Amino acid sequence: VKSNWEVSKILLSKTIEINQKFVETPASQKSDLAKVLFANSITLTPGTVTVETEDHSFIVHALNVTESSMAELRHMDEKVTLIERVVE
Repeated sequence: VKSNWEVSKILLSKTIEINQKFVETPASQKSDLAKVLFANSITLTPGTVTVETEDHSFIVHALNVTESSMAELRHMDEKVTLIERVVE
């Protein structure tokens, strides 16, 4: 629900500037399960969806690409990789 609300605000607002792009983000996970967890975490983030996977990266469509949002993706990658190491 929160995600839908955030996206609706962006799309319907006349004052919020949209900087939508396809971006490639590294995926440092080794297992398929951890990669799926990371890809789904991206998709659950408001305004983003994982659209393609490569061996060590994902193509993501984002409604508002900023340095901050890219830093969030890198941080999310690190957290999922840490979880993967603990579970091994």
